[in-house]
Amino acid sequence: MTSVFSGDETILVVDDEEKIRISIREVLKHHGYKVMLAADGAEAVKIYKKNKEKIKLVIMDLMMPVLNGKEATEKLKEINPEVKIILSSGYLGTEMGVEMLADESVKYVEKPFHLQELIYAVRAGLDAVKIKKTNPK
Repeated sequence: MTSVFSGDETILVVDDEEKIRISIREVLKHHGYKVMLAADGAEAVKIYKKNKEKIKLVIMDLMMPVLNGKEATEKLKEINPEVKIILSSGYLGTEMGVEMLADESVKYVEKPFHLQELIYAVRAGLDAVKIKKTNPK
């Protein structure tokens, strides 16, 4: 399928609910993306360490066992401070959710989401250019 929302990048999908992981994988694959899956934050960190050159975006649930989305994000940023992350959660109102959104490098898609919404967020997240701040003299 060819559209402005298609791509061939590798995306790591992290969610403790298998049905959600599989649904996201199928939609992303339909749009040309390569997909890796992790069932929790600890597994995501392991996969990311091994594949950091390939993985261009991480879609991560906030509330998960072992390492939650916040903890996993911190570990991923230790590996690669430029990692692109889309947080996917229905628990944005929690203290952890509010704190995560304060980080400008983390994008957000609220659950439940329409799959087209997710595809748009993925393309926007992949295409986001980080602007480096310079100190005026």
